[in-house]
Amino acid sequence: MLLALVTGQRIQTLHCVDLNFMKITKDNVIIEINEILKTSKPGKHLSPISLPAFVEDSRLCIVTVLNAYIERTSAIRTSQKLFVTFVKPYHHPTKSTISNWIRLVLKLAGVNTSIFKTHSTRGASTSAALKAGVSVNSILKSAGWTNESTFRQFYNRPVTVQEYNDNYSVRELRGK
Repeated sequence: MLLALVTGQRIQTLHCVDLNFMKITKDNVIIEINEILKTSKPGKHLSPISLPAFVEDSRLCIVTVLNAYIERTSAIRTSQKLFVTFVKPYHHPTKSTISNWIRLVLKLAGVNTSIFKTHSTRGASTSAALKAGVSVNSILKSAGWTNESTFRQFYNRPVTVQEYNDNYSVRELRGK
């Protein structure tokens, strides 16, 4: 879930993460995706994803969390893909399984999963980043977008209950 939130990537991209194409240092994680993605085109592919360490809180630090996960799953890992199922027989999970894991975490966090789906993490994380002052260029690069209008049109959403309630389209849907 943390990887989905800090990268803003699609499930397909998370599914493709391979240890052979990851570089983890004490300061950051760099992930390169070597597979063809939905958004891949001739001469255009997802740029490497660079994630800095979050030294303020190791529980939220992607470097710390990924190192711990890789170490804890090393004995059951059957491939170099990042994710491993936690029920025998251990193997690389499908995209649907990864999506189900994210949905479960959302539900455990108190999110209404009948309204907010797994893909909602993409819009929620990038919208929250913008609200927190992260530059649009950084958001576009992290999420793998080349066009700001894609983010603004489809993913930039209200991130607080008040903003959600004040949103014009929500008011229209409610008939207020």
